[in-house]
Amino acid sequence: MTNGRAATSVAAATKTKEGATAAVAPPDPVDVLERQKGNAHYKKGEFQDAVKCYTRSIGYNPRSVVALSNRAMAYLKTKAFDKAEKDCCS
Repeated sequence: MTNGRAATSVAAATKTKEGATAAVAPPDPVDVLERQKGNAHYKKGEFQDAVKCYTRSIGYNPRSVVALSNRAMAYLKTKAFDKAEKDCCS
C-alpha cells in the first residue's frame, strides 16, 4: 500500500455479460503489429511488402532482433544479400 491506497493492477478489466470481471490484454505495440503484417506478407511470398513492414517495425523499435532477423530473411528471398548481411551484423 502507498498513501493508504491499494496498488492497482497493470492489466485493464471489464465487466462480462454475467457481471464478472475479466482481464483485458493491452493492445500490441505498433512495432509488433507492423511485424505481424510483415509475417503475413512473407507467408504469401510478398517479400518486398514484408521488407517494408519489417522496416517500419524496426523504425518503431530499433532493438527488435526479431524484426531484424525477419527482414534479413525477406532480403535473402529477394536476393539482396548485402542488406541481409547488414541486418544480421547490426
